[in-house]
Amino acid sequence: MITLPFLFDAAKKENIKNIEFIDKQKDALASKGFTKFNPSYNYNKTIGIALSDDKNSVGIINKLAVKKINYKKILKVDIVEDGTTVTSVSRVGQIGSALVGGMLAGGAGAVIGGLSSEKTQNNKVRILELQILVNDELSPIKKVKFFESDNYVYKDDQNYKFMYEKAEKWKGILEVMINKADKEEQKTNSEYFGQSDKNEIESITSVADELRKLNDLTKEGIISKEQFEKEKEKLLSK
Repeated sequence: MITLPFLFDAAKKENIKNIEFIDKQKDALASKGFTKFNPSYNYNKTIGIALSDDKNSVGIINKLAVKKINYKKILKVDIVEDGTTVTSVSRVGQIGSALVGGMLAGGAGAVIGGLSSEKTQNNKVRILELQILVNDELSPIKKVKFFESDNYVYKDDQNYKFMYEKAEKWKGILEVMINKADKEEQKTNSEYFGQSDKNEIESITSVADELRKLNDLTKEGIISKEQFEKEKEKLLSK
């Protein structure tokens, strides 16, 4: 028979363990320049995202590990429900757009949003993620899983709505960073690139735009993955 003192002792130990974990997490964030702004977490505080003190980077939190990402590396942000993109924003500058297209051509598009392996339910959901495409060929996709349930919940569920608002907030913050990078790129282009350079960049951007359109058609189920690969090869061989 489990006694009441035993239960209190177990709860006390668990509370101490949680406090120690939170303190270690704060130390890990502080060591990389995340001290001023409150991070956003999932419910068990193991996965989250934070804004750096200089507002130039975000930190992807996975337990005690923090991956710092400078705003210039952020190419695209998606809010994804059960594997399907709900809303997204991406770089629109010539170089940034070309980088997005390059990442999609390299296969990253297959894991950003895309078609769910399960049938998506219009008014119910199991998983909510913020997915970030970054200029990193070895690890281009960063995910922050704000919500996960064993069973489908209605989208008007208060817990889900609370987490969706967090995801929207961070999409907005990341959009500001993306716009900042685009403006800096535009300024650099006007100062340093000659007309021949601009023409070359515009050509690359055109291919990137077409790749993005093909990726969207694949996500919507209008064309198959095989058709995407076939059309991609045609564009890249031009």
